[in-house]
Amino acid sequence: MDKSNQISLTILSCSGCMFFIEILNKKKENCMTFLTFCTFVFIAIYGLIFTSKFFTVKRNIPLRVYFKIAFIFFIINLSNNQSLQYNISVPICIVFRSASLLVNMAIGYLFLNKTYTLKKLISVIIVTIGIYIFIVISDHNVSKKEISISEFSIGIALLAIALILSSYLGILQENMYKEYGKYPHEASFYIYLISLPYFLLFSNEILSTFKEFERTNFIIVALICLFQLFCINNVYILTTELSSLGVTMVLTLRKFISVIISVLYFGHNLLEMSEGGRKIAIITGITGQDGSYLAELLIAKGYSVHGIIRRSSTFNTHRIAHLYADPNIHKGSSTFQLHYGDMTDSSCLIKLISKIQPAEIYHLAAQSHVKVSFDLPEYTAEVDAVGTLRLLDAIVACNLQHKVKFYQASTSELYGKVQEIPQKETTPFYPRSPYAVAKLYAFWIIKNYREAYGIFACNGILFNHESPRRGNNFVTRKITRAVAKISIGVQETLSLGNLDAKRDWGHAKEYVEAMWRILQHDVADDFVISTGKTQSVRDFCNLAFAEIGMKLIWQGEGVNEVGIEEKTGKVRVRVDPNYYRPTEVDLLIGDPTKAKEILGWEAKITLKELVQEMVASDIALMKENPNA
Repeated sequence: MDKSNQISLTILSCSGCMFFIEILNKKKENCMTFLTFCTFVFIAIYGLIFTSKFFTVKRNIPLRVYFKIAFIFFIINLSNNQSLQYNISVPICIVFRSASLLVNMAIGYLFLNKTYTLKKLISVIIVTIGIYIFIVISDHNVSKKEISISEFSIGIALLAIALILSSYLGILQENMYKEYGKYPHEASFYIYLISLPYFLLFSNEILSTFKEFERTNFIIVALICLFQLFCINNVYILTTELSSLGVTMVLTLRKFISVIISVLYFGHNLLEMSEGGRKIAIITGITGQDGSYLAELLIAKGYSVHGIIRRSSTFNTHRIAHLYADPNIHKGSSTFQLHYGDMTDSSCLIKLISKIQPAEIYHLAAQSHVKVSFDLPEYTAEVDAVGTLRLLDAIVACNLQHKVKFYQASTSELYGKVQEIPQKETTPFYPRSPYAVAKLYAFWIIKNYREAYGIFACNGILFNHESPRRGNNFVTRKITRAVAKISIGVQETLSLGNLDAKRDWGHAKEYVEAMWRILQHDVADDFVISTGKTQSVRDFCNLAFAEIGMKLIWQGEGVNEVGIEEKTGKVRVRVDPNYYRPTEVDLLIGDPTKAKEILGWEAKITLKELVQEMVASDIALMKENPNA
């Protein structure tokens, strides 16, 4: 095949591979180790069948040469990947890789007595400078962060190692073909096969990613493996046709084209990856139930998380204290930081967003207690409704409306006096509390700014979701705490309001996964997040008391209804009209079909399992401190 056609095929197949990697990365982040392992296995199996024909074809190049190349190849990949953990941004990585052209020439000249024409030297310098200028222009909005000089130096050292070894590897392969002959398919097979044992170092990560993978993602992985096979085969053929400098030039151009596709087609800006290769997220309400679970999720996915908390006379950070205690979270560039802020202070929000330059904002902060909203209606509106507007305006003021993805925690309380069963995205709203009315404003201002300014802003209409981290003043936690106290003999009876109220209850840990998936979707949209099942407060009580071996018998009606322990005849649950809401919402049950079909999300934890976890947690808490 003509060299120009071979070069075109190489660039096309390698860029196609990167295109599908971008698509996969939108659906499932932090899966590169697993993906790399899959491509290595695929290429090795292909070579085993079609190149070595199950080792029946005689090998032409000694194994010791392949072992040496495979080891260097692995060190290069490891150094490049690990550099991102030490305050090294994607732009710096790209600039370093473009510099491999000059390093290749330098090594060839100094150690291999190679000579290069002035035309080649000028061409290499022009390409390197051109890539550098493009990166600088694309990255001009990246805010300057305080970084650890020592950590940054380690990252640069790792990139330098990868850079020098890459250039050396190219020359090593060039000399290999000169000495033993040109066998590109044999070389690719043995190098990829010999590299496989190195993945044992990452076996836990690979297995964990495999378990989390969805069926549709495996189709994309298969396409990536095919394109990678074509890419690698073409690259190895090029190594027999061109000098190491020529191959490096082709690979540099391929990388550059992939970056252009990433920026222009997928809409990525290098700003998103400005903290050591991590995507940056802001979480408002990070000290709450959802905020703490979401922080854990994002950190596990490799994010740099910034939480906004209110300054108050008492600390309320117990739900996220473990994040500070974990030394692994602060390895490399800091991945978890807290900032003082308030949803009632516009200037504060503008300053924070301008400073942090997030890729995603998860707005969870709210006065979220329905009963309290009747006592504090103005404050509820100020925080829940106008607070959301202030955040959206801050994004526009910072000129980030086309760079930031925004999630707003909406609520099933919007449906109030339900007009349809089950409730879905198209069901009319009928709010029945100041909290629900404030959230209704927030819902519509999200849609308005999405349409008016093009902000990637989404509403997650979350139905009730609980956990051991639920606030003590919410009915589910009130029940499980009382059950725990009754089990150790420090409380006799539990007082509740409307026992007939029915809710769609799920686990908060699963619901924050839905929040993240909403912002990874290609199009900004609104989603109902629920289990699709409903049970009453009375049912919840039955499940909770069953965890401590008590069966309740219900007698009476309305305010006179009581729950009596079957074994002892003691009254364990009473109705207190003081806990009734001025306007009650009797039945909520969501239809999560859209979230399942589009996001691939569905609730898996049952209400029984949720109650078991909450009761066990509260029993452990009360045994440690009965007054907690």
